[in-house]
Amino acid sequence: MGTIRNYINIEGMVSEKELCKNEKGHTIIYSDIETLFIPKDKPDIKNIYEILMSVDTVSHRAINTPLGKIIVVDGIKKLKIIYIEDDNSEKVSILNLETPFNTFTEYPEELDSFWNIKVHILDAYFSLIDSKKIYCHFLYLLEVYYETDNEKNSMKNLPSKKHDSKDGNEIQVKSEPFKNMFEELSISKGLEKENIKHSLIDIDEEIL
Repeated sequence: MGTIRNYINIEGMVSEKELCKNEKGHTIIYSDIETLFIPKDKPDIKNIYEILMSVDTVSHRAINTPLGKIIVVDGIKKLKIIYIEDDNSEKVSILNLETPFNTFTEYPEELDSFWNIKVHILDAYFSLIDSKKIYCHFLYLLEVYYETDNEKNSMKNLPSKKHDSKDGNEIQVKSEPFKNMFEELSISKGLEKENIKHSLIDIDEEIL
């Protein structure tokens, strides 16, 4: 059972147990409002019973500005709407919608790398405007994790790895932290940046 808002059961909001103080980065709370339009080929909505939602981050990029560095995050917001059709049959229908998601955050100029970005939905509210339009309000928590100076120094002080060369002599290779998430993926999976594909969660398979 999720959270009831405006007589609608909402699943996908982050729980308090999942949230902890971010001591290795920073967090931002913000909100946005949008209107969802139901496709013409889908049945009209009489009442909304349940909405399941998630936000998947797809990519990020850094932009240098005179005021500092900005990290832009691109993603996809997914909604599964379970509703009663607005006709005599009053059947229950399921509608899956995907909309682009974008946000940004300032990033300390003295840092040149970061570990991860997480987007949580803290709260959501939905209201049926008419049979083809839904009012939506979302409250987000954006978490940015980055390495501290102590962690950078500890990585630099790690023992060097030894590899054998062709002539049998040992070669010292210094261990260095990943510069960004793309490099971490390409090294761990043996992929180039342009070949990285992000898999999207199929809500239908997970919930139904």
